[in-house]
This record gives sequence, C-alpha cells and structure tokens, in this order.
Amino acid sequence: RMDLRMGFACNNNCRFCVVGDEKRRTRDMATADVKASIDAAKEGGVTPLVFTGGEPTIRKDLVELVAHAGGLGFRDIILISNGRMLSYSDYLRDLVRAGLTTVSMSLPSHRPKLYEHLTRSQGGWQQLMQAFDNVAEHPLTVCTITCITKPAVGDLPDTTRFLIKQQERFHRYFGELIFVHPAGNARAYWRDIVPRMSTAS
Repeated sequence: RMDLRMGFACNNNCRFCVVGDEKRRTRDMATADVKASIDAAKEGGVTPLVFTGGEPTIRKDLVELVAHAGGLGFRDIILISNGRMLSYSDYLRDLVRAGLTTVSMSLPSHRPKLYEHLTRSQGGWQQLMQAFDNVAEHPLTVCTITCITKPAVGDLPDTTRFLIKQQERFHRYFGELIFVHPAGNARAYWRDIVPRMSTAS
C-alpha cells in the first residue's frame, strides 16, 4: 500500500488536524510529480494506492490522477477526504469512472453544530450528508473515520449508532474510531481537543 500525500492544502481547518501547521509552509505536489510517484508505486508492485492530503478533492487534477492510476491497472484506488466536494454528484461520478474504488470520509461528530465547530466548516455538515447520498449511488467501499476528541467523546455511543444506520445504504462499509494525535492543530488546542484516554475506553 502506498499513501500518496500530495500536499496539505484543505478546505477545512479542523481543530484536531495533525498537519494543520504544515499547509502554511509546504507546497502541494505538481501533477507531473504525483504521476511519477504513481508510476514508481506501480513499478514497485504496490497496491492499493491511497490519495491523501490535506484534502485531495480540492485539486483540479484529481480526476486526471485517478485516471492515470486506473490506466496503470491499480484495482484498489482509495480516496481519504473530508467528503465535502463529493457532494457534487458529477464530480464523484467522474472520479468513479476514472477508477476510484474506495472513499474514506471524516466524521468527528454526528451532531451538525459540533461537527462544524470541530471542522470549522460552515455548511460542511450538509455537504457531508449530501456526499453520503451521492456515494450510496455507486458500488464503492465506504469507510468513515471518527477522530475521538474531548468535545465529542461523550457522544461516541450515539455517533456509533448513527454510523450503523448509515452503513445500510452503502455497497460495502466499515468504520474506524481513532484517538486524536496531539500534533498540529490538536496540539495548539490541546486543552479543548485532547481528552483523557480513560474517558474514551
């Protein structure tokens, strides 16, 4: 497996983001450099291929890059995303036609206001729910990633129940719960974001 981190630019500014400080000092990879990395991964026998960031979907060349990987024969092409751009059905359709097989989306809370507080994305909740609707129309494997944070740790049972209801809509689904890593933005907001591990057990 190759996690292809193409840069750190993002359309969210999550309070729990571990690379929140990187996007201020690091440029995103150029299209040619990304393709060269995909070529090298193929030559090395790597599979699956994971597009990650930052937020890959805000790149104008993502469909082109997925198509490049699909043309090389990668059968498992994974996108790690906050899901907001997938609310545009035509864009998601183009990614699927290019070869996308799996979508992994971040859902730090099932409560809209808390979700938007944690991600600092006004309107982001509605976009994510539309993305869920759109993704359900394609034979994609879906993963949700729930980062455990201090404001949402008490909601974990309800968040889990919310996700269980969502899974019935998808072709194939699994969910992950991950404990916040105290780096980047999470370090800057340590007192507000990082819970004691004992509260999440």
